[in-house]
Amino acid sequence: MVGYDHETGFGLLRAIVPLKTAPIGLGKSADLREGEPVLVASFGGANSVGPSQIAAKREFAGSWEYLLEVAIFTVPPHPAWSGAALINREGKLVCIRSLVVGDVGGGKGSGNMFVPIDLLPPILGDLIASGRKPGRGRPWIGLTLNEVD
Repeated sequence: MVGYDHETGFGLLRAIVPLKTAPIGLGKSADLREGEPVLVASFGGANSVGPSQIAAKREFAGSWEYLLEVAIFTVPPHPAWSGAALINREGKLVCIRSLVVGDVGGGKGSGNMFVPIDLLPPILGDLIASGRKPGRGRPWIGLTLNEVD
């Protein structure tokens, strides 16, 4: 582990041995539009790649330190857990998957929540240099409410 950012959930890893592959280019998550077709790709080869579409772009607050002003939501849900890539029509990485959510909004049912890749370039140099963004961490108090009879 080279670095981690608590606000976005982005972690930076260094491979132990050189990878014999070219990196995927970064796209712009801000350019994604509702209804746009995308691909979700996770570990496991061709069987772990599936079509999806942008369902919503909205704020997301988790019951931990996550608070994203704009998160990207897709449908249908992809079964592989966190770390999947969201790839646009140009073959560029536009988001990294974080969660399966029960409601992506707008009555579209369950899907996935992705962290926009646009949040990475401003912090990448700091993650490489010192393992974290400069400055103090953002305080966070979370509540989880459950109705009980």
